[in-house]
Amino acid sequence: MKNKVLSFSLIVVAVSILLFLMFSYGYVPLSAIQAENFATRAENIGNNDLLSEEAANLLSKAKELSPNYCGVRFYLGRYYYDQAFFNRRESTKIEESYDHANAEKAIAEFQEVIKGCRGSNFENLSLMYLARTYYWSGNLTTAISVLDELIANLPEKNSILSPVYDLRADAYHQLNDRENELISLILTMYNESEMEDQGDNILRIQNILKESSYLVEEVLPTRPLGFGKYTSATITSDGMMQLFAISNDGISLGRYQKREERWQLVDYLLVDETILGNVSIDQDQNTHVVFASGNQLYYSSNVTEIVNTILPVNLNDYSLMSQLSNNLVSTRLSSLQMTLDDLNIPHLVWGHVDMGVFYSTVSDGALTGTSLILPYGTNPDIKVEGEHVYVVCNTFSSAGVFPSSQTQLLFREKIGSVWQPIVKLSNSEIWSGGASMEISPDGTIHVVYIAGASVEDAHLMYVFRNPQGIWSIPEVIANGEIRPWIPDNYGGKYTAATTMMEDGSLTVIWRAPLNNDMTAVLGRQLVMGQWMTVTVIDSIEGKDYYESPSIVETANLPKDIIKLLWFDYGEPIIKEWKP
Repeated sequence: MKNKVLSFSLIVVAVSILLFLMFSYGYVPLSAIQAENFATRAENIGNNDLLSEEAANLLSKAKELSPNYCGVRFYLGRYYYDQAFFNRRESTKIEESYDHANAEKAIAEFQEVIKGCRGSNFENLSLMYLARTYYWSGNLTTAISVLDELIANLPEKNSILSPVYDLRADAYHQLNDRENELISLILTMYNESEMEDQGDNILRIQNILKESSYLVEEVLPTRPLGFGKYTSATITSDGMMQLFAISNDGISLGRYQKREERWQLVDYLLVDETILGNVSIDQDQNTHVVFASGNQLYYSSNVTEIVNTILPVNLNDYSLMSQLSNNLVSTRLSSLQMTLDDLNIPHLVWGHVDMGVFYSTVSDGALTGTSLILPYGTNPDIKVEGEHVYVVCNTFSSAGVFPSSQTQLLFREKIGSVWQPIVKLSNSEIWSGGASMEISPDGTIHVVYIAGASVEDAHLMYVFRNPQGIWSIPEVIANGEIRPWIPDNYGGKYTAATTMMEDGSLTVIWRAPLNNDMTAVLGRQLVMGQWMTVTVIDSIEGKDYYESPSIVETANLPKDIIKLLWFDYGEPIIKEWKP
């Protein structure tokens, strides 16, 4: 009996202590539930998301019942914020005519939430509204400091960050800090999942660059991605370089001019970080561009017109670019390549991981002769000679990722209007893919690709078809210490670059691992059927995002000289190499 009494006494004491602690910290279970009801009702009472006085009264009652309830304090802070800056919706200017008393109340409520509700969604919401309160109060440096704290709380590449960086850009604009305004605007667009309503930001970026040319080299682009088949560039006779690359800051197509021995960005098209595209120069010095964005494929025969006059706000509203297809999803495209024939007609090929490899030409701004030519194919390349169209790609299946032997190299030819049977070029026992193709003046087809059972076992392979239509046995042209560098998960961006020289020799450029911190750019030529010694063209710091260099299409350049393109921490590097 004594034990039962003792146990009951201990329970009473424990409950008393718990209730004392709960009441001491302002948490009353029944009151908290009632407070939550008040908060929910208050949230639902609004006019264009402005909380009413009735809602504020409910929130005040809820706060009395449960002072530490995060939602109550946040919504009460929202009410004071709305009252302090009631006219902010009609103006974007910071003015002194605001309710200082309500602004101070809003700051106090938001700060209490931030202090007492760490790790909750209400903490981040309160940080955002606290920054807005400081911004509209004219306390810009404090607003930026609060925004930076919020940015540190949020995950990278998140649409929630877009309005955060947008407000940060406005604050830096008010402080006349053009460099940080520019960076914030770029990050605003980088984190925005929807590209609509971005026209104002694009105009602001372009105006800043025109007004502050010293910012261009330092700020844009930061780290372009996508080399080999993912990057293409042209240099026209006026010395302007048009560069298409996938960039992690969203810059897709840039126009550069060489000034004082450095390539400087002068204009660009900002669309989406996932965009795929290609540029190619024709005989009249026009640079054609094709790209996929969202579920649309777009083409123009003049890069200058695009960059100068078209804003990538809503792709369906472009007036100078032609909508080519409604059946694409760019995030599922593995590659998009273009080549021009002797009549300057564009021939396109793209790989869709769910639908296969497609081919089409462009005529009067529309796709013509679109056809599925290879099922389950990715990373295609294309060449055109007369009435012959050649396409090479690797097969694709969900189980065929590197280094699965289910991925193999396929070839298909179109003669006139008839597609010939598919030919498998690679060895079925090992993974093979990432091909580049060239055609000799005598009609010989050269294909260079990567094969291997592992990263360390990667080989650069070569196979050709002679003018009589007979394919050779694939041979290794680089392995071991000069093997092509690929990551653990091959993505198709490490394809070797190839070109035909004026004398009919084939030149191959690829990237090879040197050590943990360096990469070699290597070149090798096939002359009169014989492979020459491998040449070290250059070495580059870093491995993670330095992929295979690209060969630049140029005007008025002797055919025995090659221009190579890669990036050194955001700066495009062009190196001429004469094999």
